[in-house]
Amino acid sequence: MISGEKIVAALTALACLVMLLRLALGARRTASFDRAVLGLWEQVRRSVMRWSRRIKHGKQARKATQEVLQRMRKAAERDGNVITPHAFKKPGASQQSSRQSDDEG
Repeated sequence: MISGEKIVAALTALACLVMLLRLALGARRTASFDRAVLGLWEQVRRSVMRWSRRIKHGKQARKATQEVLQRMRKAAERDGNVITPHAFKKPGASQQSSRQSDDEG
């Protein structure tokens, strides 16, 4: 089983090897190596950011979808081809509409 100590030791050994490699290279190759390492780091950072955003927005999308599905399951009135969910009506709106139809008739 891999322990925390072994991971730290491996990372330390890797850092030492990278520093030794940089010492062995000339100035121009060291600069090229540094640019390559920074480019690799930037790719990893962007990938992690993209992954975290995808998870965050995925959760928000699932939540919004569930809310829409819950609203669709509730009862709704039909007036021809117009569907009016009860959730959109204001309290007392049904009484006002019945009064208007009584006044017109």
